[in-house]
Amino acid sequence: MKANRVAVVGLGSLGSHVAIELAKVCNELVLVDHDMVEEKNIEKSTYRDEHIGMYKTDALEQIVRPTKVQNIPQKFIEGKVKLPKCDLTIDCRDYLYSRQREIDVRLYISGRNLVIDHRKYVKYEIERQGFYEYEVKTKDLELAANSFIQCMMEDHFLTRTQPRLINLIVESPYPILNPYDYQEDTIYDTDPPGLSKILNAYEYIPLLIKENRNNPMRVYIGYYGQPGYTSRLVNQEDLKSPRDVTHFLVDMVNLSYRDVTYIIQTKQHPTGIVVEMIPETGAA
Repeated sequence: MKANRVAVVGLGSLGSHVAIELAKVCNELVLVDHDMVEEKNIEKSTYRDEHIGMYKTDALEQIVRPTKVQNIPQKFIEGKVKLPKCDLTIDCRDYLYSRQREIDVRLYISGRNLVIDHRKYVKYEIERQGFYEYEVKTKDLELAANSFIQCMMEDHFLTRTQPRLINLIVESPYPILNPYDYQEDTIYDTDPPGLSKILNAYEYIPLLIKENRNNPMRVYIGYYGQPGYTSRLVNQEDLKSPRDVTHFLVDMVNLSYRDVTYIIQTKQHPTGIVVEMIPETGAA
């Protein structure tokens, strides 16, 4: 894509690293954030001690010089805060907000993955603060920002409609920040190495529903022989819609994030159809 002028909404840990990388490939940045730099921001973001007390927009303008910058030190509310015309508008806010059409791509970290969410017209029943499941370090954020820039330069980037994942495991996994054990994903197509693409759920979920229309099904959760491995029989015609599939999986797994929305991804596997649920943590 042509990256002449790019807007970054939300300049926290992830957003500040994304802005730094964008400054290397864009002619102009539009920086949007109403927060000021605090001492707690220094550890993982790109800000330094001398930036404490400054608006994040002003601090980043100093950091990315000589790249041209437009500052908007306001809380972004879609439809109320006017942005200049941009080639790309990126949402890196550490909060799950409903969105219409102004945001081109939403970035956040779920588990050990960067989620690049291209969807528009997303409505959340509850808008919530983002949260990390694992400890996230500066090197993870730098890798996430660099990986996003590589994706941004791909052909047809702006025409994508489905979310995708980029794996961020760069060494042995860091301690988990909650008592639930998330294992590294094993079912993604990986080309090039390290880049895992989320797949379109609508490619396979209708097949599950069609199969269940004629036959009962047995669904397996987890890794065979590992703790938490379980299976359950689905009666014939229990799964009539994608919502039925989601509700069945949530109930079966007894997920810890019942009040969080999920991205559903599926893949044809030699042993059947694999469905995976990625929590929209909103951590940025």
